[in-house]
Amino acid sequence: MRRVLLSLIILAGLVLAGCSADSGVTLEASDGTSDAGAVVDTPSLATFRSLAAQVEATSSRFEMVMNMESGFGSVNMPISGAVDGDRMAIAIDMSQISMPGMSAEDQAMLDAAMLEMIVVPPFMYMNLGGLDAGMFGGDWIAIDLTQSAGAEELLEGLGGMGTDPFGSMRLLEQADSFEEIGTDTVRGVDTTHYRLIVNPAAAWQRLDDEGRSALSGSLGDFGTAPPDVDLPYDVWLDEQGRARRLAFSMNSDLFEEMAGARADAAELQALGDLAMTMTMEIYDYGEPSIVIEAPAGAVDMTELFGSLPN
Repeated sequence: MRRVLLSLIILAGLVLAGCSADSGVTLEASDGTSDAGAVVDTPSLATFRSLAAQVEATSSRFEMVMNMESGFGSVNMPISGAVDGDRMAIAIDMSQISMPGMSAEDQAMLDAAMLEMIVVPPFMYMNLGGLDAGMFGGDWIAIDLTQSAGAEELLEGLGGMGTDPFGSMRLLEQADSFEEIGTDTVRGVDTTHYRLIVNPAAAWQRLDDEGRSALSGSLGDFGTAPPDVDLPYDVWLDEQGRARRLAFSMNSDLFEEMAGARADAAELQALGDLAMTMTMEIYDYGEPSIVIEAPAGAVDMTELFGSLPN
């Protein structure tokens, strides 16, 4: 059961974060100006392909919820956080993950895995719930991402959730087409709802080696044969062309097609019929009160993680 539990949580992170573990320290600083006057009447594929970079460069808050159902149970995964565009920093809280019906022993393991993360380049800070206080001597640990090779392994194990919550949005850089669905209101803001299609196999054919490596990082280890499936993403844009909501769903048939092409297909397929939904909302664009700073008293563990094997 423990292996299944960890597989579900990590798989949830991979889907939610797009598996990108490198982008947390490459945020571009905001220029401090607002784009509130720039109205986008008709978006293009270029509009959607630049959404992740736009969000990362502007202060904002976000909330995500993912629900996953499998033959072994369900996972509810709410995540919240903020981006500080001026300081190129990001904070994320993953402390509310739950699996209804689990045993007390498995609940204890899940609670131990709960964490908060802050990235203030070049450092990543982690608060691992009840684990780190006993093991490392403090509430927060710090890792210099530019100095610790072992941190890459850690981020991959976490699905990049702490440094790139917009990884799923980054997949829209490979969108093949989009259509307008209608209008909606998101947190009091008027938006237009669009549906985009990303086909990994089609994207693979048009990308160079660097682009293919990035695509593999976003979708998982598919080797040289990414799946020929259409992945639907729903995006709600405001009048300035900024993403206000992103939604993605995967039924058991689509999951089977995706999992069947991965190097770890057997382990994922062992989870049985699986379906999931994910929704992310972004709000408070340009809010000056968003200030993310390094937590005081963090224990520097860069040397320890630097000694971990790659």
